[in-house]
Amino acid sequence: MSADARWYEKLDKTIWHDEAWRDPWVFRFENDPSTWHMLVTARANHGEPATRGVLGHATSTDLLNWDVQPPLSSPGQGFGQLEVFQFEIVDGVPVLVFCCGWRELSAERLAEFGQRDATYSVAVRADLTQIDFNKAKAFEDPLVYAARIVKGRDGWYLIGFVNEVDGQFVGELCDPVPVTATVEAGLVRR
Repeated sequence: MSADARWYEKLDKTIWHDEAWRDPWVFRFENDPSTWHMLVTARANHGEPATRGVLGHATSTDLLNWDVQPPLSSPGQGFGQLEVFQFEIVDGVPVLVFCCGWRELSAERLAEFGQRDATYSVAVRADLTQIDFNKAKAFEDPLVYAARIVKGRDGWYLIGFVNEVDGQFVGELCDPVPVTATVEAGLVRR
């Protein structure tokens, strides 16, 4: 399976450094156990190159044969690409978690957040419609990259890569961070 040029950008190094179609997250909605959904890092085939990042989507009934679907979000929401998606319902709040390197942020987001790679989250509708990445917020306590959230016996935890400390590369996993979610802020430390 590969990006479908009807909706997604194909490799053109005059526009972007790679073909963004990777980092799959596969799940089923509880109300439709017959369909598998794959969320992928993707870029739209239109719009300002610096903000073409979208939520790529594919579906399958058998996990072997996949049909590429239109993106679940629109370009122009501040990200050149959104990587390593995860969709979960955290304490009753549907949340998308993803990451983005600072070099792939729009000028506006870069001015707001600075030169820091981060994991972001945004509260979404449970059916993944009307996603607004303009509302995404970086998880900064601690600042980690490519994080995952995991449900433990006593709640949800975030774990991700600590890239740098005091300007020096670290490259280690953080300790599990207890989290919850709110509609306004997405993931927050509990």
